[in-house]
Amino acid sequence: MPPGTGDVALSLQQFLPRSEIFVVTTPQPAAVRVAQRSALAAKKLKLPVRGVVENMSAFVTPGGERYPIFGSGGGAQLATELGVELLAELPLTMALREGGDHGTPVVVHSPSDLASESLRALVDKLESLGPVRRYRSDLKVQAR
Repeated sequence: MPPGTGDVALSLQQFLPRSEIFVVTTPQPAAVRVAQRSALAAKKLKLPVRGVVENMSAFVTPGGERYPIFGSGGGAQLATELGVELLAELPLTMALREGGDHGTPVVVHSPSDLASESLRALVDKLESLGPVRRYRSDLKVQAR
């Protein structure tokens, strides 16, 4: 869910009442405060907040050096405040930026990049969570 005042959460609740929310933030305090407001708006609308993803957790050089250019710990702090799990800390890498410039997902053009590995780990984590509510027990998600 993108940052904002809650308009997105309100629209989701109206059009997709069974939505589940995953809050995405960056590490810096200002971004965390905005993301927190979005999460609280979702909770007021009875949309379950399932977890937090911290994007751009650090810039990682091709040599593996990490630079927390946007600060650190914001995603973990927000997850703690919301009482949910921090699902991932996604790094900013050159391959991720280059893929964005060309419109090619990093997991396609640079599958061994740290950003690709982090995104695949996030997908695995999301799959393992399963739905918070099950409306029809006869419907099953097929493994890939």
